[in-house]
Amino acid sequence: LFDFETEDADPDYREIYADYDEEDGVFTLEGKQLNKIFNSTNFNDMGSLRYLYKYIEKNGAIEKLKEMGLEEGDIIRIKNYELEYWDEF
Repeated sequence: LFDFETEDADPDYREIYADYDEEDGVFTLEGKQLNKIFNSTNFNDMGSLRYLYKYIEKNGAIEKLKEMGLEEGDIIRIKNYELEYWDEF
C-alpha cells in the first residue's frame, strides 16, 4: 500500500535538484517525486514523455538549468536517461 501521509511529511519530496557535470558536459536532475514519475514513465508513449517534461518544467527545474547555462542542444540526464533540450517557444 502507498502511504500518502509519509509523502506529505517529507519536505524534500517535491524538490528537484539540478546540477552540472563539467567533465561530461551534462546537466542532471534528481528528486524523490521526480524519480517516482520517471519510473512510471512509458518512454514509448509521447503523452507519457510529455507528462514527465511538463512536470519538470512546472516545478521550475528548466529555469534552474537555464540559470546554470542550459542552452538548446544540451543534454539533461535523469537517472540513466539522457534527453536533448530544445526550447519549444
